[in-house]
Amino acid sequence: MKRKRWLFVVAGLAVACGLSACGSGSSPTGPTDQAPPVIDGVRVTRSASNQVLVEAQVYDDSAVASVQVLAVDGSLLTRQFSMQQQYGNRYSVTLPENILRVTVSATDTAGRTSQSREVLVPPPNPPSF
Repeated sequence: MKRKRWLFVVAGLAVACGLSACGSGSSPTGPTDQAPPVIDGVRVTRSASNQVLVEAQVYDDSAVASVQVLAVDGSLLTRQFSMQQQYGNRYSVTLPENILRVTVSATDTAGRTSQSREVLVPPPNPPSF
């Protein structure tokens, strides 16, 4: 009888510990990220060689997993380009000269995504003589 009682006590402790996540290291340590990334300050310029430079600031409560640019070219084809983190929350990418408009899209480590408004690309620089 003592042995059965001992088994019930051990089993009860195991269940209680499992429900409370004691010692497992899996309990949350703070608030979870519930919001998608914030995309701010999207800027589109042209270089001297007419390539398109897209820059944006992207913020998130947890971490930014990826930042992409959806670019529409002169043939109205949409292509996707990955932006690279430059420093802090600043991302950029250089695109071909035939791009007409862009939209920045960001995904955080929790899988939430957001998208900027569409931004028109400035016209090409006039040819030099």
